Amino acid sequence: MESQPCFQHELKSLILAADGHFSSLSPGNDQVWALNLDGGDTHPFHLHTTYNLRAKSMRVVPNITIGNHRLVSTNYFTGRPTISHYTPASARIRCQLIESVDVIFDLLLPDTDVLVGCIEIHNNDDQLINLTAAVSAILVPMGEGIPTRAEKSGLHRFIAGHTEKLWPVLFMSGGPAAHTSPYPALSRGLEILPYQSMMLSWALVTKESCEASLETARHVIARDWHGTMRKHLLTHSINTIEIHTGDSDWDAVFALAQSTAMTHLVACCPEDSEPYFVRNRLPNQSTLNEKNNHCEDDLTILEATHLSQVVLPAHVEKVVVVVKRFLKRISQQGRIPSRLNLPASNKPENECPMLANLCVELYEINSDKAFLKEVYPGLCQFLFGWLNKRTFQETDYFPAWESAQQLQLDMGLFTFDIWEPTGCGLDIRTVESPALAAMLYREVTALGKIAGLLADESGLAQFESMERQLQKKIDGFWQDDLGRYAYLDQVSHLSQPRELVWAGTAGEYFKGEKNFLQPRRLQIHLFSVDELSRGCTVSIKGQTTDGEPISETFSHGKVRWVMGRAHLTTHNLFGVLHSVMLSGLQPGDTCLLETANLYQGDITCLLPVWSGGGQKEHNQVILKKHLNRQHSIMQFGIPDTWQEIGQLPEGLQPHVNLLWNTLIIQGMVREGFVTQAMHMFTGLMSAIVNGLANYEGFYPCYQCDNGRPVGQPNGIGCLAPVRLFLEIAGIRLFRPDRIALWGVNPFPWPIEVHWQGLSIRRKKAHTEVMFPDGTTYVTDSKKPIQLMTGKEAKSHV
Repeated sequence: MESQPCFQHELKSLILAADGHFSSLSPGNDQVWALNLDGGDTHPFHLHTTYNLRAKSMRVVPNITIGNHRLVSTNYFTGRPTISHYTPASARIRCQLIESVDVIFDLLLPDTDVLVGCIEIHNNDDQLINLTAAVSAILVPMGEGIPTRAEKSGLHRFIAGHTEKLWPVLFMSGGPAAHTSPYPALSRGLEILPYQSMMLSWALVTKESCEASLETARHVIARDWHGTMRKHLLTHSINTIEIHTGDSDWDAVFALAQSTAMTHLVACCPEDSEPYFVRNRLPNQSTLNEKNNHCEDDLTILEATHLSQVVLPAHVEKVVVVVKRFLKRISQQGRIPSRLNLPASNKPENECPMLANLCVELYEINSDKAFLKEVYPGLCQFLFGWLNKRTFQETDYFPAWESAQQLQLDMGLFTFDIWEPTGCGLDIRTVESPALAAMLYREVTALGKIAGLLADESGLAQFESMERQLQKKIDGFWQDDLGRYAYLDQVSHLSQPRELVWAGTAGEYFKGEKNFLQPRRLQIHLFSVDELSRGCTVSIKGQTTDGEPISETFSHGKVRWVMGRAHLTTHNLFGVLHSVMLSGLQPGDTCLLETANLYQGDITCLLPVWSGGGQKEHNQVILKKHLNRQHSIMQFGIPDTWQEIGQLPEGLQPHVNLLWNTLIIQGMVREGFVTQAMHMFTGLMSAIVNGLANYEGFYPCYQCDNGRPVGQPNGIGCLAPVRLFLEIAGIRLFRPDRIALWGVNPFPWPIEVHWQGLSIRRKKAHTEVMFPDGTTYVTDSKKPIQLMTGKEAKSHV
């Protein structure tokens, strides 16, 4: 890739971090920078970090003065700053000061504590130009630190400061002047002859002593760091899939997604022989695990699945490492404990069962049977940690989620949420989820494929039997009146709507005889008038549908209060309710008694579409009723929840969750709903482009009504799904010498794909392919085919 695709809007921010391909992290010293291109009243752009929250702020700001006129914002530039190159650890910014002066700013992080750059100025006029180039380093330290200021050591003038144990030092080549006002900066006056150019190099090094920082800065500038930058660019270019569409913003999004994904790649020596990915890597946080002084490998399997949408097939070996690291954590009980950010007091939940499916995708790319043989035992152990073989086959028991946080959906799971005012607090452990059934079905299907490849006949027979059982289970979630799959009660296996039973205040109680047509699980919602907790007790009495008496008591230790709210879910199902007694509440406190609402849907209820285990007729109903882009709520993608029977809680704003949209749209493609998937993906991309154009990067969620981004930016689950786009267009890449094609390109313009000498051009069904060895194929077939260098095309399923 010779240059970064042009993004028509002005990008707000890019992340720069040491590249795991080239450098290792020192524990606790992962210095990540944000390149802020939004400009301001005092500078055209700047770099910013907090040194893993060890400084309030550290900014590096370039400035140029011509005559006595300081160019303080992008409004002074004839050509606005644009990114011409971007890799995880480097960037090149080009701009034009006046028609005759071009400026290039180069930036590189060769190590985690070193930032090096240069200002290259070209005089394209026949007149001499005099100007001053400066670089400021502005530190706002923590605690008793020292803000940056001009310093001198021998003949060297530099800028230095101190925050906690860090000593940032700014050094510049060529004997610069050092000053503190208006900002701590190094500057040099330059006299550039007609049609000549000059370069000014600088380095900011932040180590644990001023002497070490200064010495390293001097050596860095003396080295050929531009050669290192070229290596970064070459490595990144080789591994980036270049996509050209009819929309240059889309082209830039796909390139930026791949670059941003690799900023999450870290190498922590000496114990980690292979780099791995972390969930978030931002200037205002640390990837350090304080318990073991180590960078936390904290991806969830859901996030790893989304990561594969961005970095495969180019980085297949990196995703193999991700899979193996998950399996290293597996317990004797077959659990992979999640490292999602949860309260320290909580027991880690089990990871989502999606790992075998990812392994099959990796095998389709690398054809490495030895890899499958290595991971197969662990994958089986993980599956049976979710599905006990005997219990699953001999009873009607089906596992449930341990926590709503396992699904990483936030507001969409308000039915089970206890933290937000809009939450209803239903205990998700009492509910059977169609999403879990869909994941397990696809996992069993994938393990069946692996068993077949490894000639494990007994395993294959077992997985085929489980596949049939799980398909029946998925069918059991279907609700004709809702036109979709729905949650079921774990005991009754019924899906039922909410029914209000009683609303009361402190001092009141329910006593009577409430009969239910079917056994119902109850919920009690408590609200304190002053938002404080209460030491209260709740007692419930009734009987089963068979007439057996039931009595449940929630003592004050079992009533969990959050901001004056508590939600209780009964362990038993009631056929008849006799009484509800409350004690410990105060005047003005209120209580609401209702049956569990299993009719309220969310995007996870659509996951059987992705699994391949749903009936075709059911998928068509879902497409028409719940995935219709004509609905206004669908203009930016599939909402995480929606109004169905009854109103949504007041104040709840549904979001479009990128990770879950990727899964559902992928399912739409595989079920043959390609045109509808294209329209849904187009809406999703409009929100992603808006996030990059007007905010600070890629986001995990977007508001349904206006596409505004929500959440922490630039995490793994925020990145645009590149492979999904190619799948919608009927293209799958395995290697530069092997691809698969099917269907037609439904997008309104031709698509071009370039990767390591491979070139593909697709317009509708007409496809032209050139492999790296010069072999060419031209086809108008809509049938699935696989193309390989030097071999005849063959059918591909």
